Amino acid sequence: MISSQIITQSALLFKRLNEKFSDLSPVLSVISSIVNKAIIRNFKAIGRVSGAGTGLFDGGDQQWTPLARSTIQKYKKLGFDPQPKLYRSGFMFEHIEVNPSMPSAISITANSPYARIHQLGGVINHPGGTPYVLIKSRKQMNAKFINLATAKKREAKGQPVFYTKPHKITIPARPYIVLNEKDLDEINDTMAKFVILSQ
Repeated sequence: MISSQIITQSALLFKRLNEKFSDLSPVLSVISSIVNKAIIRNFKAIGRVSGAGTGLFDGGDQQWTPLARSTIQKYKKLGFDPQPKLYRSGFMFEHIEVNPSMPSAISITANSPYARIHQLGGVINHPGGTPYVLIKSRKQMNAKFINLATAKKREAKGQPVFYTKPHKITIPARPYIVLNEKDLDEINDTMAKFVILSQ
């Protein structure tokens, strides 16, 4: 986690900038770029977190929580990377935007339906009803999920189809909107340069 001293320094620098300028768009444009690069680095590193929280200043050197063993097995069968990269389709990553907002703020948006739960973690209450079949393999039975159209075809032929019951799915937090000390140092250096230039 970022030390309180660096965060305090950021707050003081930002206060000085606010006192000198009515519109901080120029410096906020640079800060937005730094934050955007930090988010890209978080994805490439498979997480840069402290493990202490999910806030903007909870960056560190830990990677995200690994995928569940069952998910890893499923991903291997499907040919997916078994790492929690949050980038299987790229949709969420490509919809993250960091921009100056108003005269003295930046906004970070992640316009994806699953962006919030990946950042903060949470529990999904799955209603159930997902069809699956049982397949015997090496003296054991394995469940294989199928789509509804296939399920209806099997049922029409009298073949057995099973459906999941309502259940909870726990998604661990894998914060991608976080800054570590190096990122905040770069932001502080940027603000300090603007303060010096304004003198």
